[in-house]
Amino acid sequence: MAGILEGIRVIEFAALGGGPLAGLLLGDFGADVIKIENPAGGDPSRNMFHLNERKISTENHSILFEFSNRHKRGITLNLAHERGREIVHRLIEKSDVFFSNYFPRTLKKLGLDYETLAGINPQLIYATSPAFGKKGPDSDKQAYDPMAMARSGMMLAISPTDEPGSMIPGAVADMMGGTFLGFAIMAGILARERSGVGQEIDSSLFGPMLWGQYLNISGYYSGNRLMPKVPRNNTWNPLSNSYQCKDGRWLYLLARDWPELCRVFQFEALEQDPRFADPMARTKNRRELIKILEEAFTARTRDEWIEHIKASNAPNVLYENVNTIPDLANDTQILANDLILEEHHRGLGPIKMLKFPFNFSKTPVATARKEAPCLGEHTDEVLAEYGYSPEEIAQFRKDKVI
Repeated sequence: MAGILEGIRVIEFAALGGGPLAGLLLGDFGADVIKIENPAGGDPSRNMFHLNERKISTENHSILFEFSNRHKRGITLNLAHERGREIVHRLIEKSDVFFSNYFPRTLKKLGLDYETLAGINPQLIYATSPAFGKKGPDSDKQAYDPMAMARSGMMLAISPTDEPGSMIPGAVADMMGGTFLGFAIMAGILARERSGVGQEIDSSLFGPMLWGQYLNISGYYSGNRLMPKVPRNNTWNPLSNSYQCKDGRWLYLLARDWPELCRVFQFEALEQDPRFADPMARTKNRRELIKILEEAFTARTRDEWIEHIKASNAPNVLYENVNTIPDLANDTQILANDLILEEHHRGLGPIKMLKFPFNFSKTPVATARKEAPCLGEHTDEVLAEYGYSPEEIAQFRKDKVI
């Protein structure tokens, strides 16, 4: 059965992580995503975090580019050339969506602002995602993933101390920003289907990171109260904490019943100990209890603890693996829910990629992967679809328009 967005045509003019991830989302849902790149090198993410030293077709593909650009058709256009801008305008005439993460001033200069494109196609869904949003004094400020983490408060929030960590590895702000942008575009498509009216959507890299701090920020605004943060060895509730096992791996413990926990850990002598008799006492004497639990956990490996807790019939003693990235490859829930899928890449053979973490019973998210395009791979194909003759395309190439 066709994907949810089958028949929707999207023009992507975006680069690096956050913007292209929106196109990934739309492509996985079945949209025809046409990615525009500069002929002189293309999206800079092509040259970041290489999969290996081998060539894929005529250029390297990085893991960032490969992940963010599957299911897209790639064309090259020189938008500094008047004919290049004319080609974009023809694409817009028969497209449903245009989105970009370039600066508003850049889009205006290239004739890709909302007013210009909506004048060509009034039903167009037009979406932008500059780092700090379309408005305000910093709307044209250049920023990258860790800068959005810093300004949003997230960098300090994830640190157990009052000093910021460097960043969350893995371009989390980019991933959040691109995902939010993709969902906003889908909401815009739905609104147009109901009203027949296109519209402008503006998002940012910064805003979704604020949303990730929803509870922290709302709590402060509503009661001038900051959520407390404490290091693992001084957490307020020792029964909800991470502990290292005999094999060096970590287990997260969340026990809701003190007597039950004492039975599992054979703490019979401690069950009536006044230092730990109730939550307030355990908080007051938390450092002592944390040390006791730390020592107890060193008696077994993580797998042995899991089996022991399972066999103890202790429904109020909850636990979970604190996974490393390599651990995820064998996580049974990830495998059972098809969250990591294997694709056959034309240049690399079998590689594994994440799929979006949801499933639809009647309109499935795409699972047959189409790898990210080589630079300009589909230029001739797309231009022919929009009515350009082979002679015109050849002239464009001669004039360095494509």
